[in-house]
Amino acid sequence: MKYSILNVAYPFSALSSSVAGGAEQVLLALDSAIVNNGHRSFVLASKGSQVRGKLVEGISHDGIIDRKKCVEEYRKYREILEKTIVSENIDLVHFHGLDFIEYLPSTGIPMLVTLHLPLDWYKKGSFDGREGLYFNCVSQSQQKSAFFSRGLLESVENGIPVQDFPPRRRRGKFAVVLGRICPEKGYHIAIDAARKANVPLLLAGTVFPYAEHRDYFRTEIEPRLDGFRYRYIGSVGPEEKKRLLGVAGCLLVPSLVNETSSLVAMEALSLGAPVIAFRNGALTDIVQDGVNGFLVDSEEEMAEAIRRADKIDPVKCYEIAKKKYNVERMISRYFDIYKMLIGSGRNSLYGHSVDDNNQLRDCA
Repeated sequence: MKYSILNVAYPFSALSSSVAGGAEQVLLALDSAIVNNGHRSFVLASKGSQVRGKLVEGISHDGIIDRKKCVEEYRKYREILEKTIVSENIDLVHFHGLDFIEYLPSTGIPMLVTLHLPLDWYKKGSFDGREGLYFNCVSQSQQKSAFFSRGLLESVENGIPVQDFPPRRRRGKFAVVLGRICPEKGYHIAIDAARKANVPLLLAGTVFPYAEHRDYFRTEIEPRLDGFRYRYIGSVGPEEKKRLLGVAGCLLVPSLVNETSSLVAMEALSLGAPVIAFRNGALTDIVQDGVNGFLVDSEEEMAEAIRRADKIDPVKCYEIAKKKYNVERMISRYFDIYKMLIGSGRNSLYGHSVDDNNQLRDCA
């Protein structure tokens, strides 16, 4: 049976392969897989987004994103979403944004929310019980932190196309930091640690149009850069990212929050680059201390780990990534959930009970 799946992106960031965010990468991987498997893929996202399926254009955005702007944009986004569900005969809606509750539609079809971010970041009431609304975490670590059960499915661990990240053959003598540039990522600490280790550092990523993010870059990042040994190289596309991680001495992940996952850490490992990370959230699941990188608790420990990065075996890093983080496993799990929820939704219309194979917990 062929399905019509509508993936819904965060409204204020255009989707493309060059976007660094994990939620965006997972959405694009699912969009591509839905198309490849002969289903109908629809993606609601900001104007200018690039997808494999049919793009449903949301809103365009310029300048700083503030609360007043969000309220009006959320209303428009919800209207577009509800019209698309009806006009395209959608079977299931899959949300990926932190703010999904703001544009949650009135519909009888099943809806899945992938929780890409720490659960306490979501607005109060996001997890209140609602018929046909389900959730999944993206790591075992995040699943353990769940404070609700209604509609909560088993976790689906994130994955990457490991086959697209072959292990590198040489290692440079510099560190890399890569991702969304904002205060909670702690990139200023990575720069200071690299300086202490006397190792050059390249910072790559996007500064999104939030006042707090731009202020952080201006006050905490720019003053630490010298344009030579410690440089910001802007946002990088997938091929440039692979080249960068493919020759880096190590990837630094100095996150100050409990990370739910880290696709860039998985990508680095698949290229044989050791990961040096703070001991927060799912990073403790991804990084095996002393095997494929180091877990640290301070700037000083990070600096010392940078000096020891060449002790990590690149082949071991790749083998772990290939075994644990292949995107095909992730896609297979999501397809199983799609099939289950769509079947559940259709049967419920006729009053039939559904054998969910214990995938759903307290959903009644």
